[in-house]
Amino acid sequence: MEGERVTTTYHAVEADMLPLAFASSDLHRSFCDSLNMVPGLRTDVPELAWHYDEPGSPDWASTIERTRLVSARTRKVLEPLLSPADSVQWLPATLTTSGGECLTYWVMHFPAAFDPYDPVATVRGPSGLAMPGTEVLSAARIAGHEIFAPPQQVDTVFVTERVINAMRDNGLTGWIAELMPTTA
Repeated sequence: MEGERVTTTYHAVEADMLPLAFASSDLHRSFCDSLNMVPGLRTDVPELAWHYDEPGSPDWASTIERTRLVSARTRKVLEPLLSPADSVQWLPATLTTSGGECLTYWVMHFPAAFDPYDPVATVRGPSGLAMPGTEVLSAARIAGHEIFAPPQQVDTVFVTERVINAMRDNGLTGWIAELMPTTA
């Protein structure tokens, strides 16, 4: 209806953390640490490979480094839903299953530093980072975004209800979601 305000709902999505995929080399563990802490596009990407000791291959894989490791199927679902405001760099990776099958996976890297939190409603620690459990998204800051990640919050991705529905409709596995408080 004309004049009515449309509210977008956001969810925090992360891997369900069980079981873990393990890194195949120490080199890429340090690279993943830098992905989580230093913004910017990456051109010097080492071979990113994990192995999974449990049966199956989740679409959203938990890693010991808490990297956003997702299947090719997940990328196929999420990529068309990105808005012009979103910035995701898809870094090639592999996941070797317990049966020895080597699958194409992707690390979701968010190269642009973006603080989605409400500056008044969110409690910050001495480092300036949002204190866990106090995060409130700023509707003004996140307007126009579909998929984004906060700085230095290594495994969480925030997505709209539209993205959550697409993930569910496509049967993506290995993730959990929590509704996020958002300012008006």
